[in-house]
Amino acid sequence: MALAQQQRGQREAVVCYDLATGAERWIHSDPVRFDSSYGGPGPRATPTIADGRIYTIGATGRLTCLAADGPAVWGVDAVPGAVAPPPPPPGAPAPEGEPPDSGDLLAHGVAGSPLVVDGRVYVSPCGRDGKSLAACDAASGAEVFRAGSARASYSSPVLVTVAGAPCILVFNGVGLAAHDPADGSVRWTFPWANDQSTNCSQPLVIDDRRILLSTGYGTGSVLIEVTDGDDGGWKVAEVWRTRDFKSKFATPVLLGGHVYGLDDGILACLDLETGKRLWKKGRYGHGQVLLVGTSLLVQTEAGPVVLVEPTPAGPVERGRIDALSDKTWNTLTLAGDRLLVRNSVEAACYVLAPGEASAGEVAGVGR
Repeated sequence: MALAQQQRGQREAVVCYDLATGAERWIHSDPVRFDSSYGGPGPRATPTIADGRIYTIGATGRLTCLAADGPAVWGVDAVPGAVAPPPPPPGAPAPEGEPPDSGDLLAHGVAGSPLVVDGRVYVSPCGRDGKSLAACDAASGAEVFRAGSARASYSSPVLVTVAGAPCILVFNGVGLAAHDPADGSVRWTFPWANDQSTNCSQPLVIDDRRILLSTGYGTGSVLIEVTDGDDGGWKVAEVWRTRDFKSKFATPVLLGGHVYGLDDGILACLDLETGKRLWKKGRYGHGQVLLVGTSLLVQTEAGPVVLVEPTPAGPVERGRIDALSDKTWNTLTLAGDRLLVRNSVEAACYVLAPGEASAGEVAGVGR
């Protein structure tokens, strides 16, 4: 099955499709609508599947647990009393930049996907109270804690081990925060922000000590190192920073000591040790990047998917398919040999032919 979150009129929906045919299997919906002149209507996050259940969070913070066949197990509001920004006037063009706060939610609503681990669901609400991490019991939806002092932005919480300790990383509007998974207390922070307080890409964890942060709006990237402090805490140090790699939406990837990603919509390569940009080529727009083996699948903003062989000397485009016919900011998904792509109005599944994927040859399944 394939799962997607959608806006269907005045209802926010979780829809299950047959992976082989694209036929709709079931739908769960709530009477919720989010709309924005900056990103359009609808939810922003991705469903999380764990222990035979499906966990989703909508743009206004409606957190839901569904059984595998669709019925709701529980639903709660992760941003109590949330008020969405007003919808755009009919035919109004999308303004530039991030808007000022309007309502109790950020302009694009809740965009981070749920993290489910050890019987809890962790989410990053973005209401006015500034709490950047909330945890609920996975079985009942009961709130376990709400923590943090910085307002969340648009990235998803992620569980990693840093300097020997498990922590949940949240890339907030003002920078990175590492939370204790047990009670949500903040262990350490690192400031990294832009003038829009908008951080979208995920922290790129290099190893158990080093983390790369990248953001747009002119700020760029920074490599930090976290070590045990003399006082029993943690020491966070900057290794290098650069304005030559600004990942606005897409999470960069690491391959062979080099970082690849979209620098303001253009594919670029950084040397991990020095932070020096080695090249910047290929205008793909504000799309998404997926590392598959030693190749990159690039979902372009305009719709096509491009297969790229990245090397420190430069990128080699191996093939492309006109996967979608219009603008998309959605992350592409690869499950076995099935490539799934979507935007706000269409979705498609392609079968990557064994032995031929390197040449960019695919077979269409459904749209």
